[in-house]
Amino acid sequence: MSRGALYGLIAVLLVVVLGGGLYLYNEETKPGVELKANEDGISLETN
Repeated sequence: MSRGALYGLIAVLLVVVLGGGLYLYNEETKPGVELKANEDGISLETN
């Protein structure tokens, strides 16, 4: 495996790990109750 391909693989793995971490952090810090108001009315969602 060439050095460039190895660096590319490491970069892809870093992006996947960082993206997954940000996604999980965002999911864990969601509020317990979410209130939405739009043209259909008001909706209340609990997590």
